[in-house]
Amino acid sequence: MAVFTTYSHRSSIRGPDSQSHEKEVNESLFSGAVKNIMNKPKFSKMKDIRGFSLMEILMVAGMVAIIGAFSMMIIGPALEARNVDMAVRTVSNEMHRARQFAVDARRRTRVTFTNPATITVDKQAPVSQGGAWTQVSTTDLPGEMEFGIDIAISDGPEGHATSADIDFSGASQIFFMPDGSAVSSAGIVSNGVVYVAQPSNQVHTSRAVTLFGSTGRIRRWIFDVDENKFQDSTWE
Repeated sequence: MAVFTTYSHRSSIRGPDSQSHEKEVNESLFSGAVKNIMNKPKFSKMKDIRGFSLMEILMVAGMVAIIGAFSMMIIGPALEARNVDMAVRTVSNEMHRARQFAVDARRRTRVTFTNPATITVDKQAPVSQGGAWTQVSTTDLPGEMEFGIDIAISDGPEGHATSADIDFSGASQIFFMPDGSAVSSAGIVSNGVVYVAQPSNQVHTSRAVTLFGSTGRIRRWIFDVDENKFQDSTWE
């Protein structure tokens, strides 16, 4: 700025020729300043940017694959255990809910187990209204869990047979009465058991839910591989 001021002051003394010369000088100085600014490092950063080499990409991909493999080793069993626990809880919860509804509403309720993994709960209208059945809910077991008993298991919980996946006096459904008891379709008090497991002979995933008909007591069981028998899991 000082340079421009000095030349401008001199131009008023020297005349038109001098002013033209000074203008050329000013333009030259300005052009040089712009070039100097443009050549500074911040305008040439793009020249320093380079891509990743094939080796670097392969190394990163390999690390991601290794981390993914280790994650599956940890997450896989955790998900399996979660599904197994949720499956046996689903069976006991649906039975318990049906029983409670029968007591509270003073109506019969029916729980039907349909292979491979569906539970249906129905309620019955009063006899004065025709006694028709109305569906309350339909629930499927989580993950790969199904109704089933592994062939390696010979003794069921509390002496229950292991010849059928679902056994309520030979039937696959049970009726809860307003007094909380459980009966067969013929109205006879009935005990029962429901087995759940993952298919393909995974005995360690075997679980069971038992029902004591006269009181409506529901219990969950877990198969202990080391002891080769079912152990009481929890009371309902």
